[in-house]
Amino acid sequence: MLARTTSSTTSPVLAPRGRRSELGQAGIFVVLNLTLLFGVLGLTVDVGWAYYKRHAAQSAADAAALSAGIWAATNGMTCGAGGLVCGSVTNCAYPNITTPTTALQEACLYAQANGFVNHGTQAVSAQANTTAPPGVSGNSPAFWVQANVSESPFTLFGNFGRMSSFNVNSQAIAGVNALPAPNDVVILSASASKALSLTGAASLTVTGGGVYVDSSASDALYVQGSSSVTATTIKVHGSDSITGSSTATPSPLLSQSTVPDPLAGTSMPSYSGCDHTNFSATSGTTNLTHGVYCGGIAISSVATVNLGAGDYIIVGGGLTVGNSAVLNGTTGVTILITGSATYPSAPFACTGAARVTLTAPTSGTHRGLLFYQDRSANGTYAAANSIGNSCSATLTGTLYFPTTALSLSGAGVGTTTTSVVANTLSISGSGSFRTDTDGSKSALTTFSSALIN
Repeated sequence: MLARTTSSTTSPVLAPRGRRSELGQAGIFVVLNLTLLFGVLGLTVDVGWAYYKRHAAQSAADAAALSAGIWAATNGMTCGAGGLVCGSVTNCAYPNITTPTTALQEACLYAQANGFVNHGTQAVSAQANTTAPPGVSGNSPAFWVQANVSESPFTLFGNFGRMSSFNVNSQAIAGVNALPAPNDVVILSASASKALSLTGAASLTVTGGGVYVDSSASDALYVQGSSSVTATTIKVHGSDSITGSSTATPSPLLSQSTVPDPLAGTSMPSYSGCDHTNFSATSGTTNLTHGVYCGGIAISSVATVNLGAGDYIIVGGGLTVGNSAVLNGTTGVTILITGSATYPSAPFACTGAARVTLTAPTSGTHRGLLFYQDRSANGTYAAANSIGNSCSATLTGTLYFPTTALSLSGAGVGTTTTSVVANTLSISGSGSFRTDTDGSKSALTTFSSALIN
């Protein structure tokens, strides 16, 4: 007898029709919410990325403009000189010029250092001028530089919204102004009697600037006879001795604090060998070029000597111009006086009926520096630097004799834009000096460079 077998199957449990509809709707809702969530997250990331790029571009523009402004402050603010290119917008080179010769090339390098070059999705340009800066009101610098930085970077999630990139545009303007020196005549001796001395019918006129005497002596400022001193301010560390019908206008301020050497940071350039030895000229016309002159330069009789632009390093022997000789150097020269064991240092002297016309560079390392006497032992000498007799000197630039004396007699220094820094100064003729307002004629002028937009 066969046993009876039975089998059974379990039927699936199905949700009611209404419940199945709700589960489908929930899935769609989750998908939509996740899409929205990722969209918001993507938007947040892209906005943050855009903010970062905008900030980076602005930093690059600021650095570029300010660096070019500092270049102008260092090299003068004359368009077409000292590497200052003025006018229309100039696009940066790609690749950048690594040894810049202009302010705008300097700007391009600083933009690159901050991550921006004129290539691909990035654009970098700059312009400079002495006109009114574009888009700036209430600020009129003597010179300005504008840097423009832009980029069209890709978006990280924007492609989902058909926005593959966005635009970033930044600009900055740096302004540069010349700050005239408060004193155009600075006498550095700490204790010399008659450190600044005027005798007979001498006159010292400083237009737009001051006179400062560091000496602590009771007659640090000595004005005698019918002499006169006229300046914006007259300040003396010690005291004064003003006698006879002589005058000082305005009245000197006494017992003032000393002022430091304004050119203490300037140093003698390095050199080697001798390009010329014991140069002299007594007739005819001679054209000289910059270089090292061992044994000095002596010009006398009826000779005419023309100096080309550059540094004239005089190692011993000094510079003498006498009789009816003529010395010209109007294209930007600096006379640097020093010495050595072989060639002892000696002063600058102009005597007789000689005529000297010299102009300092208006840009570059020695901007505004006409005479520089080496402060070291091999640059010091006992005799005074002198402009005397009937010598006529038209000197544009700073006369720097920090450890030696300067003497003006006879015709002296004519009306020009000149400043003097000397250990002592004695005048029995005339000296006329004028404040440098644009920074191209005196080494004492300082500059302010700052972002203005």
